Amino acid sequence: ITIFIDAESNEDLLVRLESRDHGNTVNRTERLAAIEQERAFGAKCDHRVVNLTGKLTETIDTIDKIIQNR
Repeated sequence: ITIFIDAESNEDLLVRLESRDHGNTVNRTERLAAIEQERAFGAKCDHRVVNLTGKLTETIDTIDKIIQNR
C-alpha cells in the first residue's frame, strides 16, 4: 500500500518550507524543484491524503483508517 501525503496547496507548501528552512534559500530552491517530481509519484500511489494545516491528528486518523482497511 502506498500513501502520498500532500499539502493543501502550493502556497501552503511554500509557507511550510520557509518555516522549516530558516532562510536557507538553497534548500528551498531544491525543494521547489522536487515538488513536481514528488507529486507525479503521488499520482501513482494508492491513496493521497491532504495534510491540512493544524489538522495533524485528523491526517493521522485518515492514514490509520486506510491502513486498517487495506
